[in-house]
Amino acid sequence: SDMPLVFWEDALMGVFHEMHFPALSKRSVQRLHQQLQLGRASTLKVHDALSICIDPDGQRLIILHSPLLAVDRPWSLQGRQVKGWSSETTGLAALLRGHLQLKLEEGSYEGYRLGAEADAIPKSLQGRLPGRPALERAAWMNGVEVKADHVRVVDLTIDV
Repeated sequence: SDMPLVFWEDALMGVFHEMHFPALSKRSVQRLHQQLQLGRASTLKVHDALSICIDPDGQRLIILHSPLLAVDRPWSLQGRQVKGWSSETTGLAALLRGHLQLKLEEGSYEGYRLGAEADAIPKSLQGRLPGRPALERAAWMNGVEVKADHVRVVDLTIDV
């Protein structure tokens, strides 16, 4: 973004105040501003509990709980069948709540789009989710035939 540093200091102070978090340090805002100037995707830890994801493709900043990105806090995976699956459970809003539900069909996970348009999960965050092998193990671990009016899903949950 071409907005000056003072803009980001002021704007983020208001946002963090509304979220009942202390304002970002001057150094954190400077790091964020530098990354915005570069115009590439990145994720910065700005508080013990919060990180900011820069999504230049979607032209947005995403403030999220750091535990969603922690390597030492694995996602819980559970495969099951559901009737009436909704794509609303696959996007950014679901990720921020700590519960995603991915619809899987054999061989279909490659290039799977998580969410749509404004609710799309940025690629930089998708790379922090469990990979295809783990999802497939969860989805097909019981080998049960899928009922005609059901779909196979994997629930991903994490405590936030």
